[in-house]
Amino acid sequence: MDDNGNILARRYAKSNVYVKGTGNLPTDETAIGNEVLKSPNQCLEFEKVMKIFDMKKFQSNVNRELSRAYPDRRRLETQCMSMLSFVKTESDILDCPIWILIINVVAMDMLKSKLAPGEVTRHSFFSRP
Repeated sequence: MDDNGNILARRYAKSNVYVKGTGNLPTDETAIGNEVLKSPNQCLEFEKVMKIFDMKKFQSNVNRELSRAYPDRRRLETQCMSMLSFVKTESDILDCPIWILIINVVAMDMLKSKLAPGEVTRHSFFSRP
């Protein structure tokens, strides 16, 4: 993690390393760095440092979500997680032979300060009895 809260990764192995978003749909907003999103299959380039979590992009997504009538906290929380799969990429991460999930606790803490856990969100609003 750098001083700005970005999470950086570098691929040293000859095997591919793929970055995946944690949203429910492929069209969901993500905080994955633009350089990774532009690479084929969101694969890290060999021996090149790349942003797998972009804090500025995340802050922009948080501000956009907070401007909605019913902000969805869960949508923002899923952006705080980054998945890396090794060797091959699949639509379902559980079909990959080896993968890791990275949780950005700095981003989660920032989200907590902007959207307190007790505040009404779209998810909690519709799930009340």
